[in-house]
Amino acid sequence: MKMRLFLSAAVMASFFAVTSHAQAASSNCDNQGGDFLHRMATKEDCLNDRLDKKIDKYQQNRELRQQKVEEFRDRVKNAPEYEKQKLQDKLDKLDGKKKLDEKIGKFNQQRAERVEKFQQMKNQQQQDIEDLKAARQRTRDNVNSLLHGGL
Repeated sequence: MKMRLFLSAAVMASFFAVTSHAQAASSNCDNQGGDFLHRMATKEDCLNDRLDKKIDKYQQNRELRQQKVEEFRDRVKNAPEYEKQKLQDKLDKLDGKKKLDEKIGKFNQQRAERVEKFQQMKNQQQQDIEDLKAARQRTRDNVNSLLHGGL
């Protein structure tokens, strides 16, 4: 009795596991609802969609292969021109680097000019302060000489 109960429980568990797995694996194409005509129309739509996807994938792969073949033909046919183009591309990259270096140099030059201008302004301010101190000292000396001895 216990054996039968255990065996039936095992069979039921495996049945539910298989059906749940089958339901999870089914797609919209395996729709079981509706009447016979509805199921057949759904199945036909699914087959048409799969066929369209495969045709599109095949055409994309074919175009890619054709493009690669054309590129290879061009390289073989125009090998010197192809090498010339590679060199020109490298040259263009170097020109881009030169332009970038020129821009960096221009930026550094502007920065140096600004620093120099700031330094000049700072030096000019210091010179003005020294001139004010000298003028104050001359004025003080003049006042002291006027107070102590006169003209």
